[in-house]
Amino acid sequence: MLRTATSDIPRAILLILVQILVLNQLDLFNGYVQPFLYIIILLLLPFETPAWAQLLIGLAIGLIMDMFTFTPGMHTSACIFLCFARPGILRVLSPRDGYEMGMNPTISHMGIAWYFLYAGSLTLIHHFWLFTIEVLRWDLVPSVLLRTLLSAFATLALIFLVQFLFFRSAKK
Repeated sequence: MLRTATSDIPRAILLILVQILVLNQLDLFNGYVQPFLYIIILLLLPFETPAWAQLLIGLAIGLIMDMFTFTPGMHTSACIFLCFARPGILRVLSPRDGYEMGMNPTISHMGIAWYFLYAGSLTLIHHFWLFTIEVLRWDLVPSVLLRTLLSAFATLALIFLVQFLFFRSAKK
């Protein structure tokens, strides 16, 4: 557990810095495409992480993002909602024999199809919540849905790129 934490903390710091210094500065298609790569920190939490710990990690990451993006509570609530939905998504996508201890939800461990369903559903949940809270108007629902889909596609593309570049260990 300590070995996992010592490798995860620097990775989380690096991903947050990339998000703040690079990705948040992009203005793609008049703001309709906003990749949020930092959510990979929450997606890569080990399977056996307790729900309360997931929520606390989501709270911490969301607060950090809100602090640097000047969006009080928006990223925090979206991250907490993602962490709240994660155990349910993992339960639905659970293999017949369950998850192995010590395994992380990565493409190399679980396969592309499983990871696409897992990361795709949680990314859509996060983005829909974030963009809905941002506008809070019923007349902008089509815009929220379009932003959610386009941003989720961009985020998933970056997540898969990161997975293929940095998590290429052999499947167990």
